[in-house]
Amino acid sequence: MKIIELVNGQIIEEYEILKEIKSMIMDNYINNKEFLNDDSSLYIKYKDGSSYYICGTQEDGIFKKTGIKTVIENNPETYGVYGKYKLTKVDNSESDNICTWLINN
Repeated sequence: MKIIELVNGQIIEEYEILKEIKSMIMDNYINNKEFLNDDSSLYIKYKDGSSYYICGTQEDGIFKKTGIKTVIENNPETYGVYGKYKLTKVDNSESDNICTWLINN
């Protein structure tokens, strides 16, 4: 895993190995759904075009262990990503070191 710190202090954890991200998904989301709250969310895009999303008690789609193309995890501490993603500036601040960035695909 590679850790990137943006100039505003936001942290991105880039997972390079699918096995690592699958382990995090299972431990933090799938096997512990009863402990989830709205502070953390997980989005998975699959190679077949389908997707899975979970945040607190909201769950859309079906989780599959195979065919994962992109994973974006958002929690109060970091973003966790696997696959292709892009950074999007989400406020009008001219200075990158005080603005907020959003990760999406």
